Amino acid sequence: MNLLFICASNSVRSQIAEGWARHLGGAAVGVRSAGLHPFKVHPMAVKTMKEVGVDIAHQTCRRLDDHLLQWADLAVILSENAEPFDTLFPKELRRDHWNIPNPDALVTDEFSQDQAYGQIRDTIKLRVERLLRTVRKP
Repeated sequence: MNLLFICASNSVRSQIAEGWARHLGGAAVGVRSAGLHPFKVHPMAVKTMKEVGVDIAHQTCRRLDDHLLQWADLAVILSENAEPFDTLFPKELRRDHWNIPNPDALVTDEFSQDQAYGQIRDTIKLRVERLLRTVRKP
């Protein structure tokens, strides 16, 4: 099973999901991430994953393209708004939409950046664990 995690910039949510899927899924799954406007892996994404023993510093940002869409068995969109992605996918590609908010949008005077990234990291972990249980079923 090849899993493709997608968000707009491929810098935070999709990178965290890729890291969790590699860490938890091992060799049983192929894992990549991509974005419409890739930038670079956000240092806070690297930091928050390092806090739980998962190193994503080596991961790179990729632009979503036809090759990745053909490679994938399942595409998971992590952005709040999936509409920009809908026309890109081949009709036969299985896809899921998780609607995970950008952690920077959660930061307030009472909720620090570290807390926001930690919450998103933990939410994505639970979703990846659930996904891996379903794709591993015979």
